[in-house]
Amino acid sequence: MLHVSLPRRIHYMILDKPCYLFDGTSFYDVRTVRLNNSADVLNKLGSTAAKRVIAAFMIADNPNPISVVAANSLCYMGITLDTLRVSCRYTVIPEPPRSPPVTPGVTTLAPSFVSDNGVPLSIVFPVPASLQVRLGVVANYEGGQWVWRGTNLAARITGVPGDWLLPLPNVYTDSSVCMGRNFGAASATLAELVELVYASFVSSTWNSDLLESRLDKARTMFRIVLRSTTPEPEIVPLPAAADVLKGLMTPVNHPALVHYY
Repeated sequence: MLHVSLPRRIHYMILDKPCYLFDGTSFYDVRTVRLNNSADVLNKLGSTAAKRVIAAFMIADNPNPISVVAANSLCYMGITLDTLRVSCRYTVIPEPPRSPPVTPGVTTLAPSFVSDNGVPLSIVFPVPASLQVRLGVVANYEGGQWVWRGTNLAARITGVPGDWLLPLPNVYTDSSVCMGRNFGAASATLAELVELVYASFVSSTWNSDLLESRLDKARTMFRIVLRSTTPEPEIVPLPAAADVLKGLMTPVNHPALVHYY
C-alpha cells in the first residue's frame, strides 16, 4: 500500500458515559484512567491475560468507539469500519452476450489495482450489516511513547464462525496489512497513534501487491455502475448473504484477531 502523508488532525475524547476496564479483580472507570501512560494501562491490567477497555476513546472521521485490549505488554485497538474506501484504477467489466441487448449507456467497472490500466477512482463502499469489518492496530509503550507494531484487516460474517480475509490487495494471507515500505508511527497517546494509522489506511491508494489469486473475487465484490444520464458513479451494494460472502472471502487465522472484537 502506498503511504500518503497527511496533515495531523488529532482529535479524541473519552466518552461521556461510564466505560470500564476490568483488571481481574476490580472495575475502573476509564474517565479517571489516563490512556497515554503505560503505568495506567498495562501496569494497571497487570497479568498477561487479556483485559478489555470498553468504548475507551473515539477518533476523528469514524463514529465508532475504539476497543482496547492489553495482553502480553501490547495494546490491541479494534476499529469498526462501516465503509471500505477502495482507491485505485477501475476497468470495465465485459458484459456477456444477452438477449435482449444490454441497456445502452450503462457500464459496470471494478478495481484493477494496476497503476497503468483503467481510470483512477476513490469509491467508498458501505459495509452490510451482516459483515463486521475490523481494522486492528497493535502498539507497545516504549521510550515514553506508544509505538506502532502492526495492522490487521479482517472481517466476521454474522452467523458464520471464524475470521475472514477480504479480497483486497496489500494484505498478507494472515490479515497483516502492508502499510508501506517506510511506514512507521509513534505518539504520546494511543488515540493519536490510532488516528495516524487510520488516516494513512483510509487515504492510501491500493495497488496489486499481495493480491495473488484474489483479483476475480475483488472484481466481483467491489463494483460500480456508470450511467450516461448521471455524472456520479452508482455503487453496487456489497453482498450481504452469508453464503455469498463466504465464497468471496478466505478463512484467516492470526493471534491478534481475537483481541479486536
